[in-house]
Amino acid sequence: MNNIEYTSNEEFDSFQVGDNSVVVTGAIISTEPVRNRTNPGKQPVLRCVLSNMEGRQLRVLIWNSRIPEFEGRISHQMVRLTRPRVMRANPQFFDASLNLMEIELFVQDNTRVDLLGTIPAAPVAERPLPLYELRDIGNITGPVRLTAFIRYPIERQVVGNYSYGSGAITDGVYHSCINVAGPHKAIPAGTHVVVSGELRRNNYDTLILQVTDTSQITIADDQMMDARLLRASFRVIPRDTPRELHPAVGLPVLRQQMVALLAQQVGPAAQELIHSAQIHQLVDLPVFNAGGRVQQIAVNNGTSERQAGASKSRHEPVILRHKNIKKVPKQLLYASDGDSDTGSVGDEPTDSIVIPDSESEEEETSKRPRYDLFEDDCDD
Repeated sequence: MNNIEYTSNEEFDSFQVGDNSVVVTGAIISTEPVRNRTNPGKQPVLRCVLSNMEGRQLRVLIWNSRIPEFEGRISHQMVRLTRPRVMRANPQFFDASLNLMEIELFVQDNTRVDLLGTIPAAPVAERPLPLYELRDIGNITGPVRLTAFIRYPIERQVVGNYSYGSGAITDGVYHSCINVAGPHKAIPAGTHVVVSGELRRNNYDTLILQVTDTSQITIADDQMMDARLLRASFRVIPRDTPRELHPAVGLPVLRQQMVALLAQQVGPAAQELIHSAQIHQLVDLPVFNAGGRVQQIAVNNGTSERQAGASKSRHEPVILRHKNIKKVPKQLLYASDGDSDTGSVGDEPTDSIVIPDSESEEEETSKRPRYDLFEDDCDD
């Protein structure tokens, strides 16, 4: 209340009828039009309701020559009344439903009235901003909160007579520009932060997070992203991002997501094999590299009943054959950076691996690496 202390409930309750030595501080929350009293003499009176904003409110009556001082000026003002007269409320005008006290204050010729300013507006609770992951904001503009890592520290930029802070944030896969209009401080690259700001697109349709100042950038925790991941997080956030294709750093990839991805990539002809994969299940989940691409697929190479007694190693590739499938997309089998633990095949130049469906074709392609997904339950 702007450091103005209103009269307390206890002090209001101690007022006695006839006392003219009180000092009252409160807020005029309503006024009534000037009217003439019905008693003999019909003196004009301006009625107001004063409140201490803590449960006590009463009428204040301003009489005769004092009315022009306050008519049209006192409404919704904080006031201090020095030496008004305390009187019993007129039953003709008293309404208990208005939560008024049974006393009134009369402003007399010797009463001092100080106007202390307009009643401050009640604070409006800020609506919490929605929290997004960086990869999900491609179609969003407006106020947001983001969790991300500092990719490029915020540095001062000068354009003509205007200066601002500029940097970038990332989730380990995607990145976004960030502009800070007001004062800014250096936050080291790799710091895990929560940023509140407004997403907008500039004249070149580039998505930018606009921040008022660095008070809207808070450190989330002590996590740090290493320089290698910061360098690799160069992808532009698309307007629609399939969450399965480029999972953010630290997010698990579920088996069912992988099965759905295989069904989409290989096609309807592989539904029987997909079903077989769900039955036999994968021993290990797919391993993704920093770019979000499949780096290694570990499968269950245990022998079936028909293969009892066979001496296959668990890590020996199993040939995948099916009369309706000739190729397996390369992106399901090869790492994008060539650092697979099962073979350095990241630089394989072909777009797919040919899967032989006869012994002769198998001999011709025996020198090529094969990385198979399921058990050999579909032999011709």
